[in-house]
Amino acid sequence: MGAMDLRHAVARMAALNAGQGFRDMPHEETACDSDETRLRIRQVVMGALCETLARSRLPPMTVMGFLAEAVGSVYRELADAHDGEDACTCGWRPTPADDVEALQAAMAARAGCRCHRGLLHVPAAGRA
Repeated sequence: MGAMDLRHAVARMAALNAGQGFRDMPHEETACDSDETRLRIRQVVMGALCETLARSRLPPMTVMGFLAEAVGSVYRELADAHDGEDACTCGWRPTPADDVEALQAAMAARAGCRCHRGLLHVPAAGRA
C-alpha cells in the first residue's frame, strides 16, 4: 500500500470514528482493478495478523477468530448504514443470510487455494 493510499485509508477511518459513517462514503464503480484491491486488503490483513501474532503470542487460530469477528462486526456496521430510513443511496441492500453465506464461501474458496505466497516466504520478524 502506497503512502497516499495509506493516508486515504487513515482519513476514511478517522471520518468513521468521528461519526461520519459509511453512508457518506462514495460507492461508485471505479476503474480500480479488483485483483489490486484484493491484494491491498490482503496486505493490510496479513500485516495486522503478523503484528498481532508477534506482539500477543496468542495461538494463530485465536487471532484468526478475532479476525473473523472483526469482519463480522464490519459487515454489521456496513449493513446498518445501508438499511432503514437513513440508508446509503448507493442501492445495495443487505441480506444478512445470503451475504454471510457469500462471505463464508469466499473464505472457504481462498482457504483451500494455494494461490498466494505463504507465510514460509515472509521474512521472519522475530522468534516465537
